[in-house]
Amino acid sequence: MTNKKVKPIKLEDLANKLGVSKVTVSKALRDHPDISPATKLKVKNLAEKLGYLPNYMAKNLSSRRSNIIGLVVPKIAHHFFGSVIESVYKATYENNYETVLTVSQELAEREKQQILSLLSMRVDGIIISITQETKDYSIFERVNKQRIPIVFIDRVPDLENVFSVTIPINKEWIIEGGFGEEDGYQGFKEMYNNQPLPQAILAVTYPVALGIYEAALELNINIPQDIQVTCFGNYLHKHTIPSIFNFVTQPTKQIGEEAVKLVLNMINNPSEIDNNNIELQTHLLIYGDKKLSGLIA
Repeated sequence: MTNKKVKPIKLEDLANKLGVSKVTVSKALRDHPDISPATKLKVKNLAEKLGYLPNYMAKNLSSRRSNIIGLVVPKIAHHFFGSVIESVYKATYENNYETVLTVSQELAEREKQQILSLLSMRVDGIIISITQETKDYSIFERVNKQRIPIVFIDRVPDLENVFSVTIPINKEWIIEGGFGEEDGYQGFKEMYNNQPLPQAILAVTYPVALGIYEAALELNINIPQDIQVTCFGNYLHKHTIPSIFNFVTQPTKQIGEEAVKLVLNMINNPSEIDNNNIELQTHLLIYGDKKLSGLIA
């Protein structure tokens, strides 16, 4: 018994069997409005029956586009990033693009390697939320030199003329730190040592809020009676401890949609972009009485 290699089904094979042009088949597979629903159905049914797969490499060579957007995030097991990822996938798919997801796991060197891998794949654009340890921005300058559109979400490097989708903040109220419990713990201790304490603190993540809570317990400060803590993210924890924290819900769906819209505009209409930063409103879910007057991040 010999294993004979089966030749892949080509676009012209579908066209010949249906008695239509290759252009018609191509448009039907892409849901182009020029093609009738009946023809689209016939083409897609035959493509599925014969096991047709589009030749993306040939398409890339002819169009000089990959129709791929690279997405780089620090982590997946996180409500915020998980929701943004889902939104990006949905928005890219609706615009006939594929998404290649990479996860840096908060490691700057891994982030750099992933960006280089995306560049080698000839992605048309990149959407990224940088790691908390990213300090060397040369990789982003390299992306710009290669004229690959890059949009930053949530975490933005201190560079000029970057394109981003974020939330506006008052930098004077910020205590710099990371995104874990230890960062919240140390940040609150720093705030306590520099008295007076604010009426309320806004933590950048739920783990940071837990670290603040732990430090406050050690210092005999009661949350929320003495000071209120609000954290970003609409987590299920609010159902288990509703009397302790307030929550700021972020428009993760809109963040993903706007990031995709921005990077596609940069790809398709680079000379017409007049807004390189989009700021979206958040919503505050209050579970206490005091007004907010301080920020920790």
